Amino acid sequence: MTRVPRYVSMGLVVVGVMSVARGDTDPAEARSLIRQLGNRSYRLRVEAQRKLIALGPVVIDELNAAADKEGGEIAIRAREIVTGLSRQLLAGVKVTLEGPVKSIRWDEPAPLTVVMKNESAHVARVPFFPADLDPARPSVASQQAAHLIDLADFLVVTGPDDRPLDLYVNDIKEMPALNDAVNARLETEAVRTLGPGETLRVELPAMNRGWARYRLLERGSYRVQLKYLPAWTDEALRTAGVGVVTSNRITVRVKKSAPESIRRASRPIRAGLTRLGDQLVVDLISTSDMLLHVNTLVGQKLGRSAVLTWVVRAGDKTIEIKSPPVVDAASKPIDKTLLPLKPAEQLRIASMPVAKLLAEPAIRSLEPGTTFTVEARYLNHFSRSMITDTPKAIRDRVLPPGRSPEEYAASLPAPVFTGMLATNQIELTKPAK
Repeated sequence: MTRVPRYVSMGLVVVGVMSVARGDTDPAEARSLIRQLGNRSYRLRVEAQRKLIALGPVVIDELNAAADKEGGEIAIRAREIVTGLSRQLLAGVKVTLEGPVKSIRWDEPAPLTVVMKNESAHVARVPFFPADLDPARPSVASQQAAHLIDLADFLVVTGPDDRPLDLYVNDIKEMPALNDAVNARLETEAVRTLGPGETLRVELPAMNRGWARYRLLERGSYRVQLKYLPAWTDEALRTAGVGVVTSNRITVRVKKSAPESIRRASRPIRAGLTRLGDQLVVDLISTSDMLLHVNTLVGQKLGRSAVLTWVVRAGDKTIEIKSPPVVDAASKPIDKTLLPLKPAEQLRIASMPVAKLLAEPAIRSLEPGTTFTVEARYLNHFSRSMITDTPKAIRDRVLPPGRSPEEYAASLPAPVFTGMLATNQIELTKPAK
């Protein structure tokens, strides 16, 4: 998932002439700086612009008056400053980050708190949707995901290799409450006001867990900081770093890495085939850093059950063998078939006696001594989204009598792995008669 940043201009503590916007600004001082915007010296024009930005929203009225009355360079620069200051967040607000004081394992929560104190004499805008006004009334997990979206426009997390980490997000369609909370952030500018002298604390129980997270999987030190550089249209202002803002920097130390299978994984789960004595067994192994659920009810038809197919290849011949059908699949308890799978855990979902495989008619027809390979393919569609987003004919295969799609979908755990997995291949030889 890729997000487009929603904020054009925002700040923490302004780095420049002044660190906090003042509420006692002398109007004469502001007017003098505005006149300096038209100075013949380019250096003095930029200096005046920088000082006016540092003074903050209290000079907007004077700037608007100048933009209306003056012409040329003064009007152009005054309008640009007003545009930036009007959109600015956290102006005059001191922002402090607080993180875990002890080292953590990769799978332990890393709390992050953002403390915002308005040290100015004017009302400031802060980029967080007020919890008491949130129509979604989300859970703690949903609220954290939404706050991370608010922060991700300007939160910089750097790994032990000094490379920045991206905000990692999972598919959200199976979690309606979380979906509502996140969409509220993406569709509406999440802004609340902070009065002079007020303090707001935004607490994230675990910045490295949940639907949206920074994955701290490697052993070492991670540095976290809030940074912002306004998108000025004037290249000189960007080059000079006018309005660059930063918070303090905290360090999160991870004392134990995640297993390599999780750190290097391109998919959240994999399937493995092993021969144990006279049995071929299929396991599903989690390569995700978060809890997943898997459908362990395996049969021949997609619907309430997943489908497992044994694929045999002998030369140019391919043989597919389906698992036995599931009898009365709808009666199987959900909590006994959609099972949780923790990070790096594995679950056995199927087995095939080698003798039974050799007894299949298509394999019996092979010449004795023929070497062939076997793999298994697992396919699952059963999940909340199958109940709510698929055509009625497909949904009716799994919907119990008297249950609405919404009610039944809400009774299922989430997230559930959906899609196809193929195991490794194992080589067998048909014995001589």
